[in-house]
Amino acid sequence: MFYGLHPRTMGMVGVLGVAILAGVSQAGSIRHDVSDSLYLQLAAETQYAACGCVRWDGLLGSGTLVANQWVLTAAHVVEDATPGSTTVSFSLGPSIYDATVYEATEWYIHPDWTGSASAAGDLALIHLSEPVVDAQPAQLYLGEEEVDLEATIAGYGITGNGLTGASGSSGTKRAGNNLIGGLGSVLYYPDELILADFDYPDPEATGKAICLDLEYLAASGDSGGGWFVDVEDQTYLAGVTSFATAPDGIIDFDYGDVMAATRVGQYLDWIDGYVFLEPLPGDLNGDGFVDGEDLDIVRSFWGQSVDPGSLLFGDPSGDGYVGGDDLDLVRSNWGQGASLANAVPEPSMIVLLSGLMIFGGWWTTRTFFGRLGEKVAGTFCAKHPKGRLRQKVPATFSPGYPFPPLAFEPIRDLGRR
Repeated sequence: MFYGLHPRTMGMVGVLGVAILAGVSQAGSIRHDVSDSLYLQLAAETQYAACGCVRWDGLLGSGTLVANQWVLTAAHVVEDATPGSTTVSFSLGPSIYDATVYEATEWYIHPDWTGSASAAGDLALIHLSEPVVDAQPAQLYLGEEEVDLEATIAGYGITGNGLTGASGSSGTKRAGNNLIGGLGSVLYYPDELILADFDYPDPEATGKAICLDLEYLAASGDSGGGWFVDVEDQTYLAGVTSFATAPDGIIDFDYGDVMAATRVGQYLDWIDGYVFLEPLPGDLNGDGFVDGEDLDIVRSFWGQSVDPGSLLFGDPSGDGYVGGDDLDLVRSNWGQGASLANAVPEPSMIVLLSGLMIFGGWWTTRTFFGRLGEKVAGTFCAKHPKGRLRQKVPATFSPGYPFPPLAFEPIRDLGRR
């Protein structure tokens, strides 16, 4: 049981994405005395079909389909992926080698994400290029009574068992059970988190120390995967796997380690703001307004061929070319979503809009601020009241470390990065 342990005595690590390894792949730590096939069978049940694999640049995490074209995952799974130069995909199936693959168009990071999973806010939404047809989206848990519910945790991470810890390869879907033992404040974390520990199968155990038949602990690569709970014969997505911690300071995903998930019910407004609201025409950066920032996006990519329909690259018309049609959409919706005081463009902006239209037919190799690509170099972060859509210069990783390596850090050293 993890009650009474202070985080300063414990180690903590994000349950990060992992490099994809060849060979037989499995996920999560299981009981040492239970057949692996039972965990695979549980993962294959239809109520967990919405849980899939998130991949980019040879890295692997997990995520859950929450609408036909939207996947909910952990922020740290995709925060370093770069739109335009990174291909992020979501796949559904028993393994990454037997799956239907969908490509992503954009991904949104929750504004509360600081880079420290222990501070909560570890959520991201991925928008897919086409609707998913081979799985039903998960229903979101709307309540606040997760504690003491039995959760089914699913993901595609590395595998092992409670005696050895997890150190195997990743890429096969697995699911297991655990009792949600408390909110984050039990271990001095925010209450936007839920916690569960990996109990040893002790026949003398009682209460919350009882090891379930398919006791399970998420491991590296399971980040972003779902915590599903059953309420009145209906399965709901209640949590998103975030990180693991351990009383002994060594997170090797063995018995006694603790996992944490972000509570879905605490972020419903943010999720609904993307998933269930129609985008405002001309609002390219997703901030709820059509204004100069959207015009800047069109201007930055003027005359460039881009992925059709990519809002971040200035193509709301969907023709794959940033030009007059895209500018028309911004101009015709100018001021929408803003107050009346903000709805009228400044005189200089009117001149700029008109000038862009005049030159739009032939100004195809340069922007008004120099050659195409000069503004693209560097970091662009489109602000959004409910999140931020990231477009970054590709990160540089050291050879052999395609993803930041798992570090065994004490809680007190964690912070904004």
